[in-house]
Amino acid sequence: MHQKKIICFDFDGTLVDSSVFVHSSLIKTAQDFGHSEINDNNLEEYFGPTEIGILKKILGPEEAIAASPYFYRIYTELQDTLLEESTEITELLHTLKKNPDIKLVLLTGRSRETLDISLSYLGYEGIFEKMYTGSEDGNEKGESMEELLKDYDVENEEVLYIGDTIADIEEMRRVEVDIFTAAYFSDEEKLPALKENNGEHIAYTVKDLKRMIEEVI
Repeated sequence: MHQKKIICFDFDGTLVDSSVFVHSSLIKTAQDFGHSEINDNNLEEYFGPTEIGILKKILGPEEAIAASPYFYRIYTELQDTLLEESTEITELLHTLKKNPDIKLVLLTGRSRETLDISLSYLGYEGIFEKMYTGSEDGNEKGESMEELLKDYDVENEEVLYIGDTIADIEEMRRVEVDIFTAAYFSDEEKLPALKENNGEHIAYTVKDLKRMIEEVI
């Protein structure tokens, strides 16, 4: 694998174990605005856009805009009890930040609004040189990666993406960018598929990820 100049992280499932927290925020907002049918069993049917984009699909555009302040409040409140910092990940980020030969970038399907709330909560402000976020209409990460390649004027092989899903693997392969899969927050039943799709490039622990990154920078 070619030496990397840019290390690009996903957020959910990679830097934080946030699925319960994000799901709970969206479900509570949807239910409190009259959609009691929304639950953990069907919420992911609406995934793809940012959080407000998801609410637009559930509530309708006008109602979602009206509900957005409520959603951000619930998101912030639930964060205090459902979002935990990983000391190992924090240490890894700070170590990488000190390396003058690489740049740290964040690329996620999240909205900038919720991302800023959580980065502040975790103390991660200033860690990432640039952040690429999703859109309310839905945004493929491959498109964001292509934008990154143009912004930094680098070759595909000089960038490494770290994500946690099969979709991340597929998107990075589509744009020919190497990807390490963070599996330390993944459910056991998802591991075989991740292994099948990304073989030896899977980090089962944060220590694994640290070692793997050190080999390419």
